[in-house]
Parts: sequence; structure tokens; C-alpha cells
Amino acid sequence: MTWTRDSADGGPGRRGRGQAADATRRATRVLLVILVAVCMALVASGCRGNSPGPSAPVPESATRFSGSTSTGVSVSVDFDAFDPLLIQISRALMGAPRPVALAAVVRVDDGAAGSDPMQLLAITGDGREVPLVEAWILLQRVGTPAARRTLREIRDSHGARRASRLRYQGAVDVRADRIVGVRLTVGTEVIALSPEPR
Repeated sequence: MTWTRDSADGGPGRRGRGQAADATRRATRVLLVILVAVCMALVASGCRGNSPGPSAPVPESATRFSGSTSTGVSVSVDFDAFDPLLIQISRALMGAPRPVALAAVVRVDDGAAGSDPMQLLAITGDGREVPLVEAWILLQRVGTPAARRTLREIRDSHGARRASRLRYQGAVDVRADRIVGVRLTVGTEVIALSPEPR
């Protein structure tokens, strides 16, 4: 057998396989370089502030709110008041088709706006604004025997001038622990009552 360089190197077949392996390694290195470049670009983009910012904090719920208008009307709203009649109203409304957040509302007039009507809006954590309705209206809607008895209690208490500044109101289809604010409107003036966190 005659010795040649091809036979010493393993022949053309072995050289071809070696060249293919080299090409594969080079392609792998190129892909790695591209991946590293992409990752660095993503990191740089995040540093420039293109990534989403932190979500807005959820307002804290509260049970008591109070405030005064420039015309001398002071109002407090308590969704956690310990009042026997409020508890009775709550029990009578248990038959209502939707939940009701009940509150004891006190209004004190120190100015000339005593005859101006007021409106209260309960604001929930998801941004809903729900008007507070007089409890006697809610009791009339329910119409059960317990609701009718409680309605008479409210009328008797008002007729006797007992707690004449105290009113009972409720926000329909709202839970008290979801309320984060109360807005008061008296005449043309609108203010946000200050909360007292739980």
C-alpha cells in the first residue's frame, strides 16, 4: 500500500466531518452572541423606564367620615355606629334583595344653610359612587313585618324629637368595608369628608 497525506489525515471523509463540526460550533457561538445582545437590550430598555410602573395603591377603607362646609354645615357619617335603632334597621333589612351599608348620619347647622338639602355619596374602592338613601325609604321597599315595625320606631323617634339631628341612611348594593370615601353636597357646595381609617 502506498502511503499518502490523505491516508495519514484520515481521508477526505474525516476532514468533511471536522469541517461540519467547526461550522456548527461557529453557528452556536453566533447565536449565543445574538442572545446576549438581545438580553442586554431588554435590560437597558427596562432601566430607561419602559417597563410598567408599580400599580396605584388601593385606598384604605374607613367606617367614619366627617367634615364641614364653608356655610357652617358639619356632617359626620358612621358606618360602624353602635346605635340600637340602627341595629334594628339592619336586622329588618336582612330580607332586602341586595346588601345595604347602613350609617348613622349627624348634621349640625351653625350657619345660614340650615334649610339647604344635603346629598351624600359613598365612594367604593373600585370607583363607584353610590348615593345614601334614607333608611325609612329602604324599609318601605322591603315591606316585611319587621321592616314595618322598624319604620314605626323611626317615625316615633322623630316625632318625639329624640336625636333630631340624627338620621339613618344606607348605600344599596355596597358593603361597608368597601367604602373608601364619602362626598357631601349642600346646596352648591361639594366637599369630601375626611376618613378615619379602621
